[in-house]
Amino acid sequence: MPSMSQKSTISRNGMEICHCRFNAPLTISWSSANPGRQFYGCKLGRGGCKYFRWHDDKIPDQAKRVIQGLLKRVERTEKIVARLKWLFVVVVMLFLWIWLW
Repeated sequence: MPSMSQKSTISRNGMEICHCRFNAPLTISWSSANPGRQFYGCKLGRGGCKYFRWHDDKIPDQAKRVIQGLLKRVERTEKIVARLKWLFVVVVMLFLWIWLW
């Protein structure tokens, strides 16, 4: 995401101000190219002034690979947890059905 300008304005409360004169919120990127990096951007998104500035330094490639691997693990674990919850409900229902029958 290229910046329209390298110049940034800081308001009295310490927030970045975009070219639309709104506070530019600090956001975290979860793209594969920049996982976990923080940036400021126009709060209107793609329909705004396209203000963009990185808040932090570039993440080393090794750290990117580690973050991507961890995100994949979290996703797999969440799928397993969802399946186990479903299985638990089935077992409880079966137990109740047998017990009440």
